Amino acid sequence: MKCGDGTDPSLFSIPCENLHNSLSWVKLGEMVRRFFMDLQIKKLFGDKIAAEGGKRFGIPLKEMSFLGGFQNFVYSYRRNGSQYILRFTPGTLRTSDGIKAELEWIRYLASKGIAVSEPVSSWWENEMETISGSPVSFHVTSFHFAAGRKMGIPNASITLPFINNSAA
Repeated sequence: MKCGDGTDPSLFSIPCENLHNSLSWVKLGEMVRRFFMDLQIKKLFGDKIAAEGGKRFGIPLKEMSFLGGFQNFVYSYRRNGSQYILRFTPGTLRTSDGIKAELEWIRYLASKGIAVSEPVSSWWENEMETISGSPVSFHVTSFHFAAGRKMGIPNASITLPFINNSAA
């Protein structure tokens, strides 16, 4: 966006004093769009998809506990005394290549000794399974459970501290 005098009818010519408010409206518009998109996806996701995803990782639907989700549908399950996560990601939000890159990054971090929730393979030894659907497909991944607590929406006024990389 550029600051203008407000005489240009284009969307990107906004008087400087209105720039902050305009960005807020853009953010609000994006939030509303995502909300309605999420509602549409939630209508397409149901027990049938959850059961198929669970089946591919060897978990019956009755042994899965829905934890919630915003952009993903997240379940927990137990196997051999350990707890795990089963995540369903709509193909409209993430590509299979993007998820594969995420899994590769997690494996890399783990190989360097970083504490991460490592991926768990499906019954067919795949780290990701795709359930083809119409109109939305879902990518299913599983991870070792990491203990923690649910985070709220961060306060917009919080700023991150400066990181000095030269001290290494």
